[in-house]
Amino acid sequence: VFLFLGVLMLSGMSFALPAVFVNRLDVVRSQVSGKGKGAVFLVGLLSALIVAPCLTAPLAAALIFLAHQGDVLLGTFALFFMGLGLGVPLLVLGFCGGRLSTRVGSWGRWVMKLLGWILIAVAIGVLDRVWSDTVVMLLYAVFCSAFGVWLFYVAYSLGQDRRLQATWCGLLSGVVILVGMGLGVVALRPHWNPLSVSTVQQKSLRFTAITNLVQWQRFKAEHQGQPIVFDVTADWCELCKKMDRETFADPRVIQRLHQFALVKLDLTHIGSSGGGSVMQTWGFVGPPVLVIYDRKHNKVQQTAGYVSADKLLSILAKVP
Repeated sequence: VFLFLGVLMLSGMSFALPAVFVNRLDVVRSQVSGKGKGAVFLVGLLSALIVAPCLTAPLAAALIFLAHQGDVLLGTFALFFMGLGLGVPLLVLGFCGGRLSTRVGSWGRWVMKLLGWILIAVAIGVLDRVWSDTVVMLLYAVFCSAFGVWLFYVAYSLGQDRRLQATWCGLLSGVVILVGMGLGVVALRPHWNPLSVSTVQQKSLRFTAITNLVQWQRFKAEHQGQPIVFDVTADWCELCKKMDRETFADPRVIQRLHQFALVKLDLTHIGSSGGGSVMQTWGFVGPPVLVIYDRKHNKVQQTAGYVSADKLLSILAKVP
């Protein structure tokens, strides 16, 4: 959807609701206008139906974080200020009306195309949940190169009349193209030296993957007398990927975790894998979650959210 909308905005095409819906909305608007405060409240309530879905993703993330914190006061103020962040700008725009808006000229078309490029970048970011980091980085490299060429075209279109803006736009296009080339080099560099890839694989940690409680009980039975690091993750979890890249790739962490039995609960397909029962047993709301067990498999500490290498080392130090 993001890709379609981005290409649509770049092409300059537009689409609208069918005439029957437009006429119906005009009739409703004419009936509501001038009806007092109640009508204004009704219009605002209907507008919230459009605005609310935009807040779903950050609200879900905030609720997961607050549920793990268990602090009622923190949750109350956090959600209150989050609501203010969404509501205050709308109130300002509502009170000021058209006084804050400016006339749309030729610059409006360039802004629309710029927003189209942003939507395409968002589409690539969404693919990061299902595709490998190398593929996504290559896509960003192609995107930056194409975006840089477009900026160069914008600089050329400005011509002599706006020489200063054209110069800055041209410089920016060069920087963006260089960034794209750099992303391409970084993405392909591991494949140019197979020895470096094998070295990284040898130093990486090996987690035993489980998806349900039966596998977890079997894993504990197989590692009697050994401390356990229990990692809850999912393919769509960005913080989980960050921990894989940074925390679990730290040489100090790798050396320390060689003394532990490592198990990973994958919640990517939670609906069909039985992971829901595991989450209910431990009270997991969502990944990432790290649970540390001692040699008798008693829980030492459970941590939700991103855990840095230093913090993980301090937690592991509690396990004899």
